Amino acid sequence: MTSLMQYSREQIYLYSRTNLKKEFVFCQIEKMSDVLNEERKKANFNHQELTNFLYNGEENAKRVLNTFKILSEDPILRNDPADFEKGRIELIKSQALKAKRAHELFGLVDGSEKLIEAISHFGEAFPMAVSIYMFLPYIQYLGTDKQYEKWFPRIRNMEVIGTYAQTELAHGSDVRSLETTATYDPKTDEFIINTPHQLAMKWWPGELGLHANHCICMAQLIIGDKNYGVHGFIVQIRDLETNKPLPGIKIGDIGPKFAWQAKDNGYLIFDNIRIPRENMLMRYSKVNKHGQYSRRGNEKIGYAIMMKIRYWICHGSYQYLAQALTIAIRFSLVRTQFHDDDGNERKLLDYQTQQDKLLPLLAQAFAMNSGAHRTTEMTTENIRLIQEKEDFSMLADVHATLSGVKAFYTQQALDGIGTCRLACGGHGFSSYSGFTSIYLTFSPNCTYEGDNTVMALQTARYLVKCLDKLRKGKEVQETVDYLRNLKEILSIKRCDARKADDFDIETVLDLVKSNAAYMVYVAGSSLMKGVKSLGFKDGWDKKAGLSLIEAARAHIIQFTFRAFLTRINSEVQCPKLKQVLLNLCCLYGVDQILKYPQGVIESSYLEGKQLTMLRERREQLYELIRPYALGLIEGFRYTDNSLKTAIGTYDGKAYENLIEWVNKYNSVNTYDWKQDWEENVKALRTMKPKL
Repeated sequence: MTSLMQYSREQIYLYSRTNLKKEFVFCQIEKMSDVLNEERKKANFNHQELTNFLYNGEENAKRVLNTFKILSEDPILRNDPADFEKGRIELIKSQALKAKRAHELFGLVDGSEKLIEAISHFGEAFPMAVSIYMFLPYIQYLGTDKQYEKWFPRIRNMEVIGTYAQTELAHGSDVRSLETTATYDPKTDEFIINTPHQLAMKWWPGELGLHANHCICMAQLIIGDKNYGVHGFIVQIRDLETNKPLPGIKIGDIGPKFAWQAKDNGYLIFDNIRIPRENMLMRYSKVNKHGQYSRRGNEKIGYAIMMKIRYWICHGSYQYLAQALTIAIRFSLVRTQFHDDDGNERKLLDYQTQQDKLLPLLAQAFAMNSGAHRTTEMTTENIRLIQEKEDFSMLADVHATLSGVKAFYTQQALDGIGTCRLACGGHGFSSYSGFTSIYLTFSPNCTYEGDNTVMALQTARYLVKCLDKLRKGKEVQETVDYLRNLKEILSIKRCDARKADDFDIETVLDLVKSNAAYMVYVAGSSLMKGVKSLGFKDGWDKKAGLSLIEAARAHIIQFTFRAFLTRINSEVQCPKLKQVLLNLCCLYGVDQILKYPQGVIESSYLEGKQLTMLRERREQLYELIRPYALGLIEGFRYTDNSLKTAIGTYDGKAYENLIEWVNKYNSVNTYDWKQDWEENVKALRTMKPKL
């Protein structure tokens, strides 16, 4: 068979079957570009308005897309396919160089908002992210004005590179049980930071292994014989000139991981390290020189910082999923398999099974986009109220919402990225597809900043409390107002849809709200039953956990659906675009109910035959959305370089790109294997087994 490698870049070797006879044909590679261009013409809506919608406004869209452009074109910051073969040390060096270049162009602190908005460009963990997005905000929000004025200039000019040292070897999400201590010594006006035993060493903080010279250490505050709980302390851990660990500090990298090989996650042991009393973060908790402790404001103020980090994670969820979808949808349009009745090979995306894999994920990415923008609004307002008025009225609601959104968005995005990879068959398995990088880079989001199960349970705890408030005649926040209709749902309310077409956007809205209300009721009932027989702690842990998780999931589904629908109705002007987005929103709701129908089935809100109608409705929506799939996902306008893909480029030249990358970036094809082959492979011919 003639080799593909002999043909020019303008041609590709194709194999086809006609009347059971094999024949080889040449095809201009530009035809694949024509396929995508024809698909783009089908999306006859306002494309700029779509992009503005996805990036929450025209100015935001211009800024984000310009950042993507800069990152993709810069010789240091752009992605290189050769990086797929780099080892860990090479990757760490490369990321340090990228950090230097990003600081030169943007300023890592001054440009932090621009860089986080384009976080999905980076094929590895963003360099210095912990210092910028955790260390600095903790000082900003939990430190006094005087502390912030002292530390900010040093962090801004990168003299101080910080990390956030909370997680210990034996304790993660259970913050109250951390064992590192900060004991106040009134004789010297200092705190003594100590790791009492090996299991209490700090483990996992990013930037700790190599780069951080300071940390915020979360430790148990001890004054005399009394423990005042976990507080934050600024501790220098390395010399600023040599980067060597200071006396009494044992520090290092924790080794290779599932992903993020370039991130120097580390361990840290304190041996009675003394720090000035002023290094305790004292905006809301204070220790004076006499050892007297005082607190003002809400003790859960630390959640405000975690919330900001979590809404960034929420934005990352739809970004990475949208990147995977861009690749998968483009490839599903240029890839043809099997012949139709006219003898033409059919595009993958024209198969209903392929639509069933990708179109619900497309709807999910768009819905998550609106949900993330809504959480940003809530978080911004919450922090404003706290800073300006010390008003904590929104704190519990925002914390519960962000905890649930973080838990479910990250897992759904990761699963969706995997589905996109599988939808592209064998070529999706290649690292050159881009899926390897997207999946591995995003995967830690499901773990860090809160285990997803713990996060979902925090959401559920809030929901059960809200249900109890309503039973006592108290008011609740808008995010849980659907619980007010619980009595009606439990008694008489039923869905009146009689055919698939009846499941319009308003009917689906009722579905997701009713489903959530009933699942919260079930969770509350399970908890009460468990508490009666086992007490609150065991009842929560052993009897109600699964119901609580499902209640949180149903709540986040309705939150996300409502956020998407509200934005469509209030922001979209183009009639054609509005209708396409409403169909997409409807698909999101229908698909989620079909995946998680427990509430509407157990409450008898839906009958069994209506589930069949709902499946029919989903198939109708596939047909309505299919022509616009490419136009919709390209609203994100990711550059080819940001996608890190050979098979999902804008020009559609999947096969040509694969051939080029295999020859240009694959060192296996350029290495001289002769000696290795003779010593290890050819030698097999003369070897005889000894056993």
